[in-house]
Amino acid sequence: MDWDKISSKSHQVTLPDGRRIGYAEYGDPGGFPIFYFHGCPGSRLEGFLADEAAARTNVRLIAVDRPSYGLSDPVPGRELLDWPADVAALAGTLALQQFSILGASGGGPYALACAFSLTDRLHRVGLAAGLAPFREGKLKLTLRLGLLLARAAFPLIHTVLEPQVRHHPDRTVAIAARLLTSPDREVLKRPSVNNILQCSLQEAF
Repeated sequence: MDWDKISSKSHQVTLPDGRRIGYAEYGDPGGFPIFYFHGCPGSRLEGFLADEAAARTNVRLIAVDRPSYGLSDPVPGRELLDWPADVAALAGTLALQQFSILGASGGGPYALACAFSLTDRLHRVGLAAGLAPFREGKLKLTLRLGLLLARAAFPLIHTVLEPQVRHHPDRTVAIAARLLTSPDREVLKRPSVNNILQCSLQEAF
């Protein structure tokens, strides 16, 4: 994977309150703007997977790092509905009046928060495998345990995960693949997809 090509698409701007937010642009620079919200964990680098498709369809895909991910500064105590203000500020910096949003997986709730708060600026909002409220009784045991640990001992989980993801992203993607369906696992066998997801996971931490 050409890391120089990927990193050259990344940028960082300073918001009105002094925080920095990172994003990357893919596709057609003159196309219709769509903000892409990555999964969890993930980063703006996920958007690279849609670079060619966005170029073919005249889409300017703007993949944004949420606070604490990638190039974006942390926001202690932030809430879901704080996010639309960041998106509006970034859109203002990029001189965008109207735009659409695509939220993938863990980015889904953030897309819906924007649909709730930015009604005058949004053209469309889309979700791809959007995260829904959990009914923990219907989740696999491994996922239920993960949620419980994340709530009860997040610093410990982060301490364990960070070195694993930083130094062995290939193993992390392989472990995650076990939870996926067969078609998804087949897609992950493509080197281009696998490598981008590894890079995105490393960037997330």
